[in-house]
Amino acid sequence: MISETLQVIFCRTNPSRDDAQAEIAPGEICGALPAGFDAKAYQTHPWKITHYVHDGETIDLGGRSIEVIATPGHTPDAISLFDRANGLLFTGDTYYPAPIWLFRPETDLDAYGRSIRRLAALAPKVKLVLGAHNVPVAKPNVLTELVSAFDAVRVGRVAPTPDSPGKVRYKVGDIIFLMHAPK
Repeated sequence: MISETLQVIFCRTNPSRDDAQAEIAPGEICGALPAGFDAKAYQTHPWKITHYVHDGETIDLGGRSIEVIATPGHTPDAISLFDRANGLLFTGDTYYPAPIWLFRPETDLDAYGRSIRRLAALAPKVKLVLGAHNVPVAKPNVLTELVSAFDAVRVGRVAPTPDSPGKVRYKVGDIIFLMHAPK
């Protein structure tokens, strides 16, 4: 489990205008922005942690229980949530059907690989995978495809294509990783 100290530092010191602006750029969102939304002022803000959840902890939502699964890699504090009774796996930023950001300074590719393997092991119990971005619904087989795609990238079987300065895209089937350009 990631240390709570690291999580606090990351959460409290990671306000981001550039990342927030990239998330609402043309072609990055579904539909129109809400009326009155000031896109130029949009940014994420630091937040205050009021309660820690830990790997394996269950959150009772009143008639529905959600299991917390630590899935560090994309960021050190990433989690996924699993509604076992209904077969719903909420993957947050660990998987979503768009270029998966694996280039941030806090990204840990080894941890990401372990996390996606852990999620793929759940595939037989999952009915729907629900990511944090874009059209957030996928079939459970995407979890094993994600592992295969990531492994192919890590061993050099996939050629990168240039993206924004210092970044490249690796595309394997429908899965795309946005990563640092190789040095």
